[in-house]
Amino acid sequence: MQQKEFICTTEVMKKLSISRNTLLKMVATGNFPQPLRLTGKCLRWREQVVSDWVAKMERAAECAAQK
Repeated sequence: MQQKEFICTTEVMKKLSISRNTLLKMVATGNFPQPLRLTGKCLRWREQVVSDWVAKMERAAECAAQK
């Protein structure tokens, strides 16, 4: 499957199954990568950054489950 370069807030929310508030809180607390602000209200994430973050969280969960 070919990845897009940038994804919008709605796509990130769907990928993570979280609400907009949760996503923005995660960004504000440093628990999720910062978006790129393309224009005043236009936030986008690099899809690879989001995929890498998800993979990192999956590895952390696997390690925790093995302990």
